[in-house]
Amino acid sequence: MRYGIYIIIFFVLIPVVSWSEDIPRTTAGASPQSFNPDVSLIGDFLGHYSSKDKADNGFCLREVELGLAAHVDPYSRADAFLSIGKEDGEYALEVEEAYYTFLALPGNLQARVGRFRIDLGRTNAQHAHALPWIEYPLMLQTYSGGEGFAGDGVSVNWLAPTEHYLEISYQTFNNEPTPLSDAQPGTINNLLHLKNYWDLSETSTLEAGLSGMRLPQAKDSDYVNLEGVDIIYRWRPTKQGKYHSFMWQTEALAAQKDVWAETVRSMGMFTAVNYQFDERWFVGGRFDYSELPDDASKESREYSTYLTFTQSEYAYWRLGCSITKSDIADRNNDRQVFLQLNIGIGPHRAHKY
Repeated sequence: MRYGIYIIIFFVLIPVVSWSEDIPRTTAGASPQSFNPDVSLIGDFLGHYSSKDKADNGFCLREVELGLAAHVDPYSRADAFLSIGKEDGEYALEVEEAYYTFLALPGNLQARVGRFRIDLGRTNAQHAHALPWIEYPLMLQTYSGGEGFAGDGVSVNWLAPTEHYLEISYQTFNNEPTPLSDAQPGTINNLLHLKNYWDLSETSTLEAGLSGMRLPQAKDSDYVNLEGVDIIYRWRPTKQGKYHSFMWQTEALAAQKDVWAETVRSMGMFTAVNYQFDERWFVGGRFDYSELPDDASKESREYSTYLTFTQSEYAYWRLGCSITKSDIADRNNDRQVFLQLNIGIGPHRAHKY
């Protein structure tokens, strides 16, 4: 662990060069490779109180994320995100994402090879610091057993030549055991995702997506099918856009899992709103619902609200509280309060729209 920290400190001291996560579809203006990669560092500090899980109450440095990125040549780029977070009370270093992107393949295609968060809806593909909430939605935590789905594999994206934005993504990647799929590593998952985007007016947009994923299972089962839908509506006025905005986001997942020759059908969903009422202030709320993938009769519901103060583009404070109603005894009537401070240096703070 000591040597991992030395490596991170070494990279942080490398000079920072600005870059953007929005990858162009063409190579026009692409920069030649620099000797120094672009470097970002994001820290997430959390104060937490739970009426049920009191062992985690208190303050902690929840995560430190180091981002490295550079154009390899005019046709490709490399990105890596290393994360230090707490696991079982101790800090551990892991590769959150590390991939190589081919930017200018024929036929309006892009391809990505490496480790990446998969395009199962909108939220799963986002890093935790980019979320408008403190934690990932309950359905992702329940189905993945953690902070969403990721894997080592290949991703191919195709931008369709349509009047509105339509992107089709196919991803194939190694399975990692989760509550949804307990197959051993070395088996392959496959996912297809469709993303549509429309400008409804000068002030509002709509994004909608469909996902389908097939996961292998262990010997006592055959497969898991997982379908998803995601919808995001955004509004920002042309004259007061600096001070007011609104976002409504809803996602849902439906799973069919074979358990001892019986198909268990479960689902999860969330719906959330986020309203900007001043230049630096946001208020929001989220409702979560999730069933267990092995026993759909056991369900959990969570109600949460948040208040966010954006100190600057590179730092924000967030106060949140939630209450959980669940058929699982150690979750039922769990009342939680969070205080989050998130800071970032370097260009990784910005995420693609």
